[in-house]
Amino acid sequence: MEYDIKKGGHKDMCRIYPMMEFDFLPFEMVRQAYLQRAMMTGAAELLLLKNENGLEIGYAVTYKKSLYGYVLLSYLAIYPPFRGKGAGTRFLALIRERYAFCRGILLEVAHDEAAAAKRRYNLYAAQGYEKVDCAYHIGGVETTLMCLRLMGKEDPAPAIVRIISDLYLKIIPERVFHKFLSVKTV
Repeated sequence: MEYDIKKGGHKDMCRIYPMMEFDFLPFEMVRQAYLQRAMMTGAAELLLLKNENGLEIGYAVTYKKSLYGYVLLSYLAIYPPFRGKGAGTRFLALIRERYAFCRGILLEVAHDEAAAAKRRYNLYAAQGYEKVDCAYHIGGVETTLMCLRLMGKEDPAPAIVRIISDLYLKIIPERVFHKFLSVKTV
């Protein structure tokens, strides 16, 4: 089956955000207003996955305006009727192609539910993502940060605090950032 990515706009985000609240736990959520503002400045991008018939079957949100050359794949979901059929794997491949000019793509795997976290971790590892050696928490929940190295082959771990801060502080205010996320080198 053929898939394609279309860039979503503000109306799409208004439609998608309630689905995000269903797909992700409250501690993982960034306010819609922050995402909308970040889309206006180019710091965030909403990506819609379409199948060969043009039917939307999933979405992703990336934070992409980094001084360090990294993209953060913050949210990714395939709609329930299309799960388990390879669409998620293909979506990741299309995202990799879209950001091939970057040093790497980062993503977060929250340890909220052991079985689901392990499934997500294994899916990403099978696509070449590697664990970044750091202490990472979202909303107080232990989270694994993973990276798919693209143009930059160096390990992002030594600079990960600066990289993550750079990405998130273009999305959320600093006072919110320090409550929402904790990242430390180990």
